[in-house]
Amino acid sequence: MKKPLATLLISLLSLSTMAADTHPAFLDTSRPASIKPEFTVHVGVGASTITQNYSDQIEGCTEFFLTPGCRTAFGATAGIPIRDWLSINTGIDIAINNFNYSMTIVDAPNGTLNSIYNRSHYSTLEIPLYVQFRFNLGSKIRWINDLGGYISHGMGGSAKYHAYISSTNDLGQSQVTESRFSHKYYNAETPLIARTDRTDYGLHLATGLLYKRHFSLKCVLRAGFPNIAKNLDVLDISTHNVSATFLIGYTF
Repeated sequence: MKKPLATLLISLLSLSTMAADTHPAFLDTSRPASIKPEFTVHVGVGASTITQNYSDQIEGCTEFFLTPGCRTAFGATAGIPIRDWLSINTGIDIAINNFNYSMTIVDAPNGTLNSIYNRSHYSTLEIPLYVQFRFNLGSKIRWINDLGGYISHGMGGSAKYHAYISSTNDLGQSQVTESRFSHKYYNAETPLIARTDRTDYGLHLATGLLYKRHFSLKCVLRAGFPNIAKNLDVLDISTHNVSATFLIGYTF
């Protein structure tokens, strides 16, 4: 009886050891197997927009609708592992952003109704700096989370407008005037509302999954801190960048 019992105990110990290897601890605080940099390339798609106070600052603005637009991005990151569960990362991204808005302005004293439609298109170069927390969900899947910040430089873009002006002439007849115009998105000489600054910085947050320590899918949120509107001493406009991007990456 002793020999079969000993054999059973040894088998159970072996199985428990194999199970421990198959299912690592959720939080592995051990040193990483290597401290060489980890490089990741990624590409993604998402949405970009701004927060603003146009309807509060523009006199006679009765309706305002802002629609986020498509954002596409590609780039690379480099990370240095400190512990198996912790690394310090930085990188570079190039993103193409869009958003649209429409507004209606009523000038009751002059009897005019203005409808303005905007399409904004702009590109940015963004550099994040963050710490990444990694938790084991299994032997092949890790839950990754980023916390840090970013800085951004606007590279170019345009703001295009389509406007309709409805008014009544001296004979009491209604008439509608249509116009189209555009200007540079950044630091325009004659902007419709306010100039937009090229420099931005803010919060970087992300969460996602890493498969076999190579393939990743994560959602990245970036929100700007400074007011990027450069006012023309007429309105007190405040705008901030916001974007959310789903990234597919490969780590070497």
